[in-house]
Amino acid sequence: MKQKSLKKEIYVEGVGLHTGKWAEVWIKPAPPNSGIYFVKKKPAKTTVIPADINHIVKAYYSTTIGKDGETISTVEHLLGVLNLVGINNAEIVIKGDEVPILDGSGMPILEKIKSAGIEEFEAEAPVLMVLEEFSYTEKDKKLSVSPSNTFRILCEIEFPNPGIKKQVLSFSMDGLGAAGEIAGARTFGFVNEIPIQREKGLIKGGSLSNAVVFDENGNVINKEGLRYENEPVRHKILDLIGDFSLIGCHVFGEVRARKSGHSFNHKFLREFLKSNCYRIKR
Repeated sequence: MKQKSLKKEIYVEGVGLHTGKWAEVWIKPAPPNSGIYFVKKKPAKTTVIPADINHIVKAYYSTTIGKDGETISTVEHLLGVLNLVGINNAEIVIKGDEVPILDGSGMPILEKIKSAGIEEFEAEAPVLMVLEEFSYTEKDKKLSVSPSNTFRILCEIEFPNPGIKKQVLSFSMDGLGAAGEIAGARTFGFVNEIPIQREKGLIKGGSLSNAVVFDENGNVINKEGLRYENEPVRHKILDLIGDFSLIGCHVFGEVRARKSGHSFNHKFLREFLKSNCYRIKR
């Protein structure tokens, strides 16, 4: 597997889901062995924050990374799309505190990547090879990873809302062609939870233009409805792929996830990386 980056810089702007603040993002090509890292620009300060597990600072309804007192939140959709298409070198410059939510999915970024093009280098990409099964459980949540010759995810979600109930989906990372199956799925929420989350200072930028919202009867209140019958579980897979990108290299393993979320994903990754169940091939 070769290392990859963008051929040309791409730009997105928009409001942050939780902060409600406007942000600008430039995703730039980077040479081999650069990895993926953010550059947070402020008038009097520039902070470089590697997109890796050692820089996770918070996981409350999103993934937040940080360094030297500076943070960038809701990085998972952007990182998930880069992981989906195999890009492992990128400089991400951001003016703001949160990656824009855009339409709630990774599709706007995926479309811009397709337009910019992907450059493949001669350098081989590091790959994490799962050697034996490893699992982590917390109450009714469970994550496991077992050996595979590709990156495959089997994800199960379950909510009491009748519009979702139980959904299960298997997805294999097969490059640019399959990326749209996951990147197009939007974040979702529930009408009855909106006041609670706003009291906690969350979803200040949330709207029907960037999230799928279910009412108490399971109806989607967005006029356009769902993009896919199982859009919620597809979006959870995008979140998983984004969080797994924080390992810092491509994974050859089969992931099975049940009722996982960002905080649980991070706990699993930390425990897994302390084990002897993998090796990194460089």
